[in-house]
Parts: sequence; C-alpha cells; structure tokens
Amino acid sequence: MDQAAAGAAGVQGAGLSLELLARFGIAAAIGLLVGLEREWAKAGDRPVFAGIRTFPSIALMGCTAAMISELHAQPWLFPAAFFGFALLVAISHYVSSSLPSYGTTTEITSLLVFLLGGLVFWGHMALAAALAVLVTLILSLKEPLHTLARRMEAQDIYATLKFAIVSVIVLPLLPNERLQIEGLELLGVLNPFNIWLLVVLVSGIGFLGYVAAKLLGARRGIALTGLLGGLASSTAVTASMAERSRENEQVAPQLALATVLACTVMFPRTIIEVAFVERELAFQVALPLLAAGAFGALASGYLWFHGARAEPEQLTIRNPFQLGPALKFGLLFCAMLLGGELARLHYREAGVLLFAAAGGLIDVRPIALTVADQMVRGTLPSSEAVAAVMIAALANTVLKAAYGIFLGRGRFRRLLVPTFGMLIGGGVLAVWFVLRFGPVWTH
Repeated sequence: MDQAAAGAAGVQGAGLSLELLARFGIAAAIGLLVGLEREWAKAGDRPVFAGIRTFPSIALMGCTAAMISELHAQPWLFPAAFFGFALLVAISHYVSSSLPSYGTTTEITSLLVFLLGGLVFWGHMALAAALAVLVTLILSLKEPLHTLARRMEAQDIYATLKFAIVSVIVLPLLPNERLQIEGLELLGVLNPFNIWLLVVLVSGIGFLGYVAAKLLGARRGIALTGLLGGLASSTAVTASMAERSRENEQVAPQLALATVLACTVMFPRTIIEVAFVERELAFQVALPLLAAGAFGALASGYLWFHGARAEPEQLTIRNPFQLGPALKFGLLFCAMLLGGELARLHYREAGVLLFAAAGGLIDVRPIALTVADQMVRGTLPSSEAVAAVMIAALANTVLKAAYGIFLGRGRFRRLLVPTFGMLIGGGVLAVWFVLRFGPVWTH
C-alpha cells in the first residue's frame, strides 16, 4: 500500500518527474526485452501475435492504466483495463487459431507484460524486471524444453513428484535445530533439517546429471554434473556417482571424471567462500588451494584419455531418484558428525589443526568459515589459519576417496585409486609447503 501511495504521489498534479519517467522507461524496457525475443521467434518460426514494437506498447499501457487508477482513486479501473485488453487478445487468438501449429504462448505473455507494466508503476520495479528476464529465458529455451519433455518417461514424472514431496513437503516440517536429549549430549551435533537437506541434495545432484544427460548426451551430462555439483557439495557428487557405478560398468570413466571434477571445483569454491568473511585469508589460501586443484586438473586429464572422452555405446540412463542410496549417505554423514565431535571433545589440546582435520571429514565450508572468523577476531594467526583450511580440504579429499572406493564398484573404483592419489598427493604437498614456509601470497 505504501509503495502504491508513493507511486501516486509521484504524479500528483499530473506533473512530470524523473521518477515517473524512469518508471515508464523501465516498463518500456521490459516490453522491449520480451518483444525482442518474440520478434526473433517470429523470424525463425511463424508470425506471432506481437513483436518488438507491440510489447513495449503493452507494458506502457499497463503502466498507464495503473497510473490512471491511482490518480482517480478508482481501484477497479486497472482490472477493467486488463479485462478489456484480455478480450482483445482473445479475439485476436480466435481469428488466428485456424493457422497451423498456432499456440497461445505469445498471447499469454502479452497479458503478463501488461501486468508487469502495472507492477512497475506501483514501485515493484525489481520484481517486474526479474519476472521479465525469467519469462524471456523460458521463451528462448523453447526447443531444449520441448526436447526434454519428449524424452521424459512416465517413471521420470513419478520420480520427480516423489522428490518434490521429500524436498518441498517433508523438509520444511523437520526441526531446524540440534537434538537436545538429556544424557546424550553428543547427539547435539545432529540437526534433522540439515541432515535431510543433505539427503535431498544427494538425490537432487543425481537428477541434475540425469537432466543434463537427457539434453546433452550421457558423457557431457555426467561431466556437467561434476562441475555444477561440485559448487554445491563435492561429497554428495562422489556418493551419487559411486552408487551409479554399481548400475552400469560401461560409464565408469565418465562417472569417475564427474567425481574428480567435483572434488577439483571444491578448491576454488573454498577460496570464494572464505573471501566473504576474510579477504586477506582468501588471498593467503588461494595459491596452495589452486596448486592442489591443479593436481585435480591433471587427474581429470588422465581420466579423459582413459575412456572418459568416449561416448558410451548403448547407454541406458535411468532416473536416479532413489532414496535408498541417499539415505545410506545420510547415515554415513551422521556417523562422521559424531566422530568429529568425539575428536573435538577428547583432543581439544591438540589445537586448531586437529580440529580442522576432524571437521574436514564432515565439510570444508564450516571449518574454513570458522577459521576465517577467528582470524577476523584476532584469535588465530594467519599462518595457522591457512594451514587449518588446507588440512580441512585435504581431510575432506581423503574422505571422498573413501566414499568412492567404499560405495563404488569395479572399474570406477580402480580409476579412482590413481586419480585420488594425484589429488591427495597435491594436497599433501600444499599442506607441507604451508606448514614449512607459511603463506607467501598476501594482499
């Protein structure tokens, strides 16, 4: 209501103002963006209801209708204008629907652009612009989306609905707090929401690879899963790829490549995460982490020339939405949480490096951010902070190697031994260098 009043106040007296002109300009830009895509679609496909000139006019019409409605304090004017425009769109569609393959996408989009023009006048400019970009993206992805829909099977739809239930319905119902049980204080490290979130993540990463494989082909899709999944959780990618290796021996090189790529992405990802808390520490850990990541690049190259670049023949890809493997990984994660807490309680005097090693077995991110926070508060020297981050990353890499070898099978497991050997070897050298010489790259 306040934003609407502010919009009306900007036009009291029918006078022009920079704010008013800016709002109409944003509305026109939104229509131009959508119209540009529709004009491109018309050039490459068939005539459409509106194009690069009509859509800006539609957005301006919506913005003008909202302005008139506010000026005259008649809320019904805007819905009436929208209804009149919708009637015009319906008549145009009825006249043109006899054309072959004539759809309703452009007409529906025009109605949305009218409403976006109204949102702009009422002060919701960021929301209107974001929706315009989203709509334009969806419109431009017509062929990939139709290709994906044609390749989906009934079991894919059912599996997707199951995943939606466990992620959208079950996850929010779980308590987002640590367990507090008298006499079992150790269980306080367990957070049901976070643990189930990881279970959802494992399943979601598998689905990401499945969709990518449907769109791009098995080899590129699996590799893309490693790169994108490594940004979220390289540990989850490792567990997911290891489980898939039990189903199809033929794609073992591709699965191993995705695993190594995800583990390699973890190193630059850690630098970025640390930079949000302590930029100086990010500069200091950049060189050793990137050096360790270089060994991951070498390991990826090794896999590329040992079968990962070949498109597998007669590859059968099935939807990976199976909660069994994900739950197994969740139980392993709980065990690691409890083991890390026991190490912290019994070996507190060993200092921050032991804490980093134990915590790294669970996740690098909380350790790295905790260390960065301690450095900001001045309770931890920079040399120990850099060493702690490196040790946590190395410990996490060792854990992922154990996950892959324990959960994987056959050729996948055999390929992981030399490649993770390169990764761990690079991490050991980086840790040794930091402990021996300290940070050498500062800002």
